[in-house]
Amino acid sequence: DCLVEPSRGEGQGMPPLQAAACGVPSLVTGWSGMLDYADGKGVYPIRVSGLVKVKDMTAHNARWAEPDCDHLVELMQWVVEERPQVTGDYSRWSLRSMGAEFHRCIKQSWQRATG
Repeated sequence: DCLVEPSRGEGQGMPPLQAAACGVPSLVTGWSGMLDYADGKGVYPIRVSGLVKVKDMTAHNARWAEPDCDHLVELMQWVVEERPQVTGDYSRWSLRSMGAEFHRCIKQSWQRATG
């Protein structure tokens, strides 16, 4: 019925995008990189009930999200009852296009750093 990914934090998270591109709705934590595409048109955000400080990580202010389990259950019931159709266009989120975008950003950062 849908892909469910209540992650505590993702940089990107390709499986929800791949599912949505195939017409399968996805439920993702409304936090971190997944907020870039959780648009309610095929990828639906799960509310966050709180944030937890990450221990033993280089980034001193890093936080993990705690997905709201009650909201997740509500969303899963909604998907089963309503059978939402994916209406968003997720083609720009392909592995190839994201790799190219990452390469462009790294190259641009390198050029700024080296003058």
